[in-house]
Amino acid sequence: MATGAALALAEAQARGDRPGVEALLAPGYVNIDLRRGVRLRLEGDEAVDLHRLAASLSETRHERTPVAVRGDLLVLTRNRIRFVGSDADVGDAEVVSLALTECSPDGRIVAQTVFDLDDTDRALAALDARFEELERG
Repeated sequence: MATGAALALAEAQARGDRPGVEALLAPGYVNIDLRRGVRLRLEGDEAVDLHRLAASLSETRHERTPVAVRGDLLVLTRNRIRFVGSDADVGDAEVVSLALTECSPDGRIVAQTVFDLDDTDRALAALDARFEELERG
């Protein structure tokens, strides 16, 4: 379920489908970005606005590849977002990262935590720790 939701979010953003993006995100959605130089936590509408902005860009390519899955509600993906043409301030640009996505039982995304690509051990540890928390209830 989490894998499908994460991939659907990337596809909705890439095709500029803002209503589709919003439908995939649960009320109270939280986005935590732990990448060096970013360190940001957004909740609710501020977090959703991040994805609305991504969906508003005219030329982006967003690829998500599953790296690890824990149960139905958690997935760690490798993300590659390319900004091309008019959306790139100084030519084409690319951002590559890892993202831990958590879904609610209804399939909507409740949280996403972003890590630097070279921070795989930390991302996997976060995935395992969250899985244990969910298993304990």
